[in-house]
Amino acid sequence: YKEFSVSLSKEDFNKVTDFSMLIYDKDGKALVKTGLSYSEGKIKISNNFKSDSVHLTLELVPAFVNSTDSITISLKESTFWNIPQLFQLKDNKRSTATFYPSIPTTLECNYDIPVYAVPAGSKSFGVIYFESDITKKNELELPIYFKF
Repeated sequence: YKEFSVSLSKEDFNKVTDFSMLIYDKDGKALVKTGLSYSEGKIKISNNFKSDSVHLTLELVPAFVNSTDSITISLKESTFWNIPQLFQLKDNKRSTATFYPSIPTTLECNYDIPVYAVPAGSKSFGVIYFESDITKKNELELPIYFKF
């Protein structure tokens, strides 16, 4: 799926009475609609389309308090794949890690470069899930960014 994160400064958010976010298909039909309730929000769309390529349009519609106002919008686009990319994580050549407050730990990460094309200028990211040896439940999640 694709996710768009929208954020405004508090000053800019106070300049709008309403803020809509919509994703349209090529025929102009709104597939996803949501609003911005606070200065930050997200809109996402899943790839449930039958064709290999789809033309979609993201539209941001602010309603200003004063018609002469303007705002600055920060927009971040993220693409998520449903195919997990597994990798090995080691702490001093061991597959288990113990973390202590205020003690930095360096983990070694071995992975294969994904087979799908990553566009130039994009930042590949993921999440490392640490589970307890005792409870087998996720105890910690850390974001990770890759350099290919």
